Amino acid sequence: MAGRKRSEVVGAGALAALADRLRRLRDDQGLTLRELAHKSGYSHASLSTAESGRRRPSWELLQAFVQSCGEDPVAWRQLWELAGDPAANAAAPTVSALTIPATGSEALPDVPDEPSSAEAPPTAVGATTTLGRSRVPWRDRPGLRSRRGMLAAGVLGVAVAIAAGAVWALDPEPTSGHPRVPAGMTLKPQPPPPEPERRSGLLTLRPGEVADLDSNAPDWGVVKAPGTEVDDVWFSDTDDSLHGNRNADIAVLPPGTIGTFDDCALEQDYGVTLAPARIHPGQLVCNITSDNRVALLRIVDVQYDYRGAPDQVAFQVVVWVKLHKT
Repeated sequence: MAGRKRSEVVGAGALAALADRLRRLRDDQGLTLRELAHKSGYSHASLSTAESGRRRPSWELLQAFVQSCGEDPVAWRQLWELAGDPAANAAAPTVSALTIPATGSEALPDVPDEPSSAEAPPTAVGATTTLGRSRVPWRDRPGLRSRRGMLAAGVLGVAVAIAAGAVWALDPEPTSGHPRVPAGMTLKPQPPPPEPERRSGLLTLRPGEVADLDSNAPDWGVVKAPGTEVDDVWFSDTDDSLHGNRNADIAVLPPGTIGTFDDCALEQDYGVTLAPARIHPGQLVCNITSDNRVALLRIVDVQYDYRGAPDQVAFQVVVWVKLHKT
């Protein structure tokens, strides 16, 4: 679209292909980075980095990016895994990198004359006769012509093969619905597909508000506390902390956790409170809802009041189909 500044893809291999595919996907949807940031819940800078190929985005960011553009992120998992493999990110060779041996006369040595026979073959144009033998200029001798032709064909074949190998790096656009994997590259065994999601999206809470994570309402049914028995998460205006509401409990995942269904379903330390000092972007909070569903809340943005206390918190929320085993 006119007027939109596109980030330049850097790097090579699978990481560059992933970045370019993300950028093409956003362009196909007619979204600016700022529009995509609003839809996905991730910052403009984080989305721009994902498109640039400087480093591999997290799986959660890629999911939010692709879902916000209306696609299923499951089809992207293989290329995302591959982009984390250093061997898959090596630059593909180009034709200019090929050292082509010389094919002129300086590359071909002279050979002895063929012995004369009883009936000498017709003398080639430009040949001279010495002591009954015809001396054919070496460039016109059939053997040398064949050798020279074979050498030229061999060099051409190598150049074409290398150029074909570079096509993927130059044009990673797939011909199917799945991102292309470079030919001849061995893939690692893939993990099982992630648990299917019931719903995901952006949730914003202010002090004194509760939300129902089982709700299908666009704003997750946000109302003023105390809400009802179906509400699941409460941002308290008395202690500026995040709590599980009534029949729901929260757990705080440790740093370095990816934030999968299993991370939340297997977590044992539920029933805690997220204090104001721990309310910051990147923090992961699990919630077992009033309907016994497993939910993940990733803090993506925090605004503060004049006291320095959190005044508005934005979460990227995922609620899975599979219920929690109690």
